[in-house]
Amino acid sequence: MKLADGALAYVSATRGFKSGGFNPSSTAAGRGYAPEWAWSYEGGWKGTLMGGRSRFDVSVFLMDYTNLQVQTPIGIGVFDIRNAAAATIRGVEVESTSRLGRGIEAVGIWPGSTPSTIGMSRSPSTEQLEMSRATG
Repeated sequence: MKLADGALAYVSATRGFKSGGFNPSSTAAGRGYAPEWAWSYEGGWKGTLMGGRSRFDVSVFLMDYTNLQVQTPIGIGVFDIRNAAAATIRGVEVESTSRLGRGIEAVGIWPGSTPSTIGMSRSPSTEQLEMSRATG
């Protein structure tokens, strides 16, 4: 497949990590949190139209988290960090820039993403808290 001059198609798959730790503000022993892992997938196309006067970009993405670390404020400047069971974010982003004349450009951006259900455990000894799917 040959792309037109000035066009770029891309795909990406990456894995990220955020280390676990402990909550220094906790009064209970063993109140740590596990490492957070994330897989991120993205693909898209970037190109020019109208003889190079307009640039158009579109991308789709998915981020899949395991042991998502969630911070909850428990006092002024004090946070409790816990692990959520999982989270997924999916989205599409479209951007366009066009030169309308000398020194005049029009820009349009449409970001769209949808987070999925996150199940979060406050601690092994307390009830489960469910954050339901965000609607938008």
